[in-house]
Amino acid sequence: MDRFLFTSLTRCCRYCFHTLCRNYNSHAVLGSVARSKHQVTHHLQPSVFSSPAGLPPVRISLRRRFATQSDNTGQKVEPGVVNIPFWGRLLIVSGIGGIVYYIYHNAQQIKELEKEEYRYKELKKVQLGGDWTLTDHNGNKRSSTDFRGQWVVMYMGFTHCPDICPEEMEKLSKIIENFDNDPQQPNLQPVFITLDPERDSPTVIKDYLKDFKPPRIVGFTGSDDEIREVAKKYRAYYGKGERNSDNDYIVDHTIITYLISPKGDFVNYYDRSRTAEQVTESIKRHIHKYNEIERRRQ
Repeated sequence: MDRFLFTSLTRCCRYCFHTLCRNYNSHAVLGSVARSKHQVTHHLQPSVFSSPAGLPPVRISLRRRFATQSDNTGQKVEPGVVNIPFWGRLLIVSGIGGIVYYIYHNAQQIKELEKEEYRYKELKKVQLGGDWTLTDHNGNKRSSTDFRGQWVVMYMGFTHCPDICPEEMEKLSKIIENFDNDPQQPNLQPVFITLDPERDSPTVIKDYLKDFKPPRIVGFTGSDDEIREVAKKYRAYYGKGERNSDNDYIVDHTIITYLISPKGDFVNYYDRSRTAEQVTESIKRHIHKYNEIERRRQ
């Protein structure tokens, strides 16, 4: 009975597959005859349709292809599914990971720059640092404004210091040498300011600086009032100790190295516990952040 029904359907006309035939309803017929995909493919066999006069016969198959497709590797692929090889998936994941890392790193960098910029503003509020005018080791009056456009590393001490000041000056020389050996970094300008103007004349300071490298270290002295004013601006404590029988004395003072920006602003300070390498890396970070902030302002 089923074969007779399907044979009758297939011999109807090729127009029966379109809406031109009022008596054909493929979904209704198939639904009443077949209950599964297997039954449909079993009963619907290729047939030759009778065509109107003058037209060649048309062979049409009602069999539906249910077999899965396959890619070039021979692996079966479900219809509508794109098969991406392992290296392609790895490349996609790596690309997404790189984008995520770039976004995260960029956000962190912006956050660090904002912190540094906020820090500069807070330092200006407390008025730490400032301009000064003193006498250099050649006997010339010079101002801190002469160093505009340069990064300055400044140390305050005295030439008669037995051990601490020479150690800090050696550290200062090493920091300068580290920057001089790095072509990607700017040259730092080292500055020495005495806290013992009574004994440290320009000539004494000049002889004292000959023991340290590089030779471009500039030493300064001045009157008691001038030195006191500079120490006050940089919150540097100092005081003379008791004199001995030889009229010698020790100056007790704050052991700090200061970092000053090309605009003459105080940026950071380093105490005795920091090594030359640690100070060098810290200064490099400050210079990088400073340059990025200035670039963003332009």
